[in-house]
Amino acid sequence: MRVQCVTRTSTYNTSTGNSFLMIDMHDDMRALWSSEPVASVQQFASNALSKMLVATKLSFLQQFASNALSKMLVATKLLLAVVTVWSVKAANSNFKNLLFYTCVTPQVGNQCEEGYTLDQAGIATQGFSSNFTTIEAGKKQNITTLFAVHDTFFENGIGLRKDWKARWSDLRTKLDPYIKSKTVVGFFVGDELFPGKISVAEFMTALKAIQSVKKEYAEYNLITWENEGGTQWVLQFSKGIPEELDVISLDDYYMWTNHTSHTPQGQVDGHRQWYEKNIYPLLKPHQMVYLVPGSYATHDPRGPIPPGYPYGNETYCYHGTFAGCDDYMADQADAFAAWAFDDSRVAGIAPWHWDTRKIGVVTPFKEVGVVDMPKTKATWKAIHDRLLSCPNGCGE
Repeated sequence: MRVQCVTRTSTYNTSTGNSFLMIDMHDDMRALWSSEPVASVQQFASNALSKMLVATKLSFLQQFASNALSKMLVATKLLLAVVTVWSVKAANSNFKNLLFYTCVTPQVGNQCEEGYTLDQAGIATQGFSSNFTTIEAGKKQNITTLFAVHDTFFENGIGLRKDWKARWSDLRTKLDPYIKSKTVVGFFVGDELFPGKISVAEFMTALKAIQSVKKEYAEYNLITWENEGGTQWVLQFSKGIPEELDVISLDDYYMWTNHTSHTPQGQVDGHRQWYEKNIYPLLKPHQMVYLVPGSYATHDPRGPIPPGYPYGNETYCYHGTFAGCDDYMADQADAFAAWAFDDSRVAGIAPWHWDTRKIGVVTPFKEVGVVDMPKTKATWKAIHDRLLSCPNGCGE
């Protein structure tokens, strides 16, 4: 029997002496075939199957590879998209705290033992205080507290209290239910302590005493925070920030990258560069920072006050107007928040300040607080709401 390949039939004809099997084949496969004698239809079928497998491999391998490559490219793009989304959404899972500096009690040498008010509810997530009434009321408003312990350990200008052990022992007992209810989530040691208000050795005595309580309540992940002012304090910690201190911050409202333009973004860029160059190298893996941006306005009409304020009331205000101050500080709040959402070393933002004071009570052009700045207050409110919307970390 011989095999004849035709185009459109798939039947076989045995009406003549020679048997023919006519098979419908694709042109590029037909070339693989030739009329050849076979012993039987079964033998033909076996040969045909072998040759079709070869043809299939040759004909479709390239298409298979092409399809596979296309699918791999699609899968890769999807994977990259997922990774990109994850990396953006989880840019900084550590940024969870927003608190405002407010001195409710009389301020003594920069120290303030009660640092938030209940009108911050819905904007602040945290505050510092040593007033148990405020602390309890704050919890009901979803504001947790860092207990202010400066006055437990120190006297301004003198150093460590002689009775600090007794005071601390008494406080530990009182704090127990507040820690267990997660009302108190850590400790605020003090503000602008270096250089000069206390010694590093006295600071370490307080930190180690606090650390013993943190270990006792290890399951609650209590933190210890201290804020510094300016830049000279880092000289006290050239070998690194003490490991017992979990969060460090600084306030400096003159850190523009360009003092001529003195823009909100320039202030943020100046801070970030300084943090990355001078603070981050001092941190251990578990340590983080708070950002302390200025957040204030002025009704002070004065012009330049050299050398620190060559632009007068335009220093922190667009056009030297109160509305311009509000606009400027709203822009600055957004810029600091963008940094915080991006940088895993940032655990919180603590703007200064919330309350309004009289002209002359604080350094120039800063007397009005966030509470009386509608646009800036709304901006911080939006940042607060965004924090709550993504408790596992928000990205840009």
